Amino acid sequence: MRTQLVQRYERVGAIVVVVGLLLSGAVCHAGVGDKVKVAVCEFAVRPTSLSPTTAQWASHRLAEVMRAYLAASGSLDCLAGERVRQALQQERLTGEEALTDAQVGALARRLSLQEGIAVRGVCEVDGPRVKLDVEALAVKQGTAQSSAHWPPVEGPAESAPYLVMQLAHQVHLYLTGEWATGVDRSKVATKDIEIIEDSNPAEKVEKAESSIRLKVELDKQGTDYQPGNKMTVTVRADQTCYVAVYNVDSSGEVTLLFPNQWDESNRLEKGQPVVIPDRDDTWELKITEGGGEEEIIVLASEKQLKFPGAEVFKEEALPRVARSIHTFVNGDRGKKTKGVVAQMKVPDGDSAPPDPWSSSVVRFFVSNSKKMPAPLPDTGGAKRMPAPTPAVKRMPAPTPAVKRMPAPAPGLGGQE
Repeated sequence: MRTQLVQRYERVGAIVVVVGLLLSGAVCHAGVGDKVKVAVCEFAVRPTSLSPTTAQWASHRLAEVMRAYLAASGSLDCLAGERVRQALQQERLTGEEALTDAQVGALARRLSLQEGIAVRGVCEVDGPRVKLDVEALAVKQGTAQSSAHWPPVEGPAESAPYLVMQLAHQVHLYLTGEWATGVDRSKVATKDIEIIEDSNPAEKVEKAESSIRLKVELDKQGTDYQPGNKMTVTVRADQTCYVAVYNVDSSGEVTLLFPNQWDESNRLEKGQPVVIPDRDDTWELKITEGGGEEEIIVLASEKQLKFPGAEVFKEEALPRVARSIHTFVNGDRGKKTKGVVAQMKVPDGDSAPPDPWSSSVVRFFVSNSKKMPAPLPDTGGAKRMPAPTPAVKRMPAPTPAVKRMPAPAPGLGGQE
């Protein structure tokens, strides 16, 4: 949710429309009819100035993230990645350009895919940033037919797997009417679970080294947020502690929500909730438009935290503390900054060991039916109405702000 402060300080839940993907629209709803077969092709990676090793790694990695998320819920029948890669090699369909419709048809026939969906994508690398463009084609009788397509999504290069995760949510929602939230670990390969966890570094923050037990609640439980909705976050702890609360939007950008200019003390008394924003505050968290999965991350420590954003929150309203969840968790080698775990040290020196601390991560979705592509022809699954889609944006602040230039980023998802 990106920051937007307006009169009563309207705050946005920024989730930028995470880019497009796929498939055969009017298909399968989980539990109804046969599962739709899905073949995820390797991503075309441009430009060719990238080393062949880096380009090949990125092409394979992005496709694996997409396939792992689509398959994890068990609602879609995703063809094995190795099988698709072999078919692509047999058809000599590798390179820097996305597959043509005719090539998708040839691939479908090679895979004996009479009815289903084929997902193709392009990753354009421009220095420290990437742009992802994905499309899904309905396949019938081994021939590619109409396609569904979302606007391209852009972000830091290290966020490419995270952005593909967001696209996979969109595709899954489009095909099944549900977000790709449920991972049945008893039915998902260990490799796929590792891919899912690595694509979103927030997984690494979910830990509990101290005895602090946190309870984090959103005002909406079990339902999506819609554009125009306001949001509140309530945090409780079973003992007195110090907390910091962050929002990770669908582009991976991280914003400090608490403490803030209006409530500078981050001491949380045992059993006493902090509500962000409180009903008496002069600002609001407000969803402007949809885009996918967002997260609220709460960090708690028995001693005062040296938390990301501690040095700027009094001067800047709801500051952005990291351009991506990857730099927030792992640090930024280009800027020589540490990740959140390394920063969580006592204030009297970096040589001191980290304080025992706990965390809680709450995930939620923002939907917007206006962002959903029109249904494609039926491809073997049950018909359904198009489901809503997500994203959130940052509104201009009422006071002057310093423009941020994009900082250099490591390679795609950590690949140098």
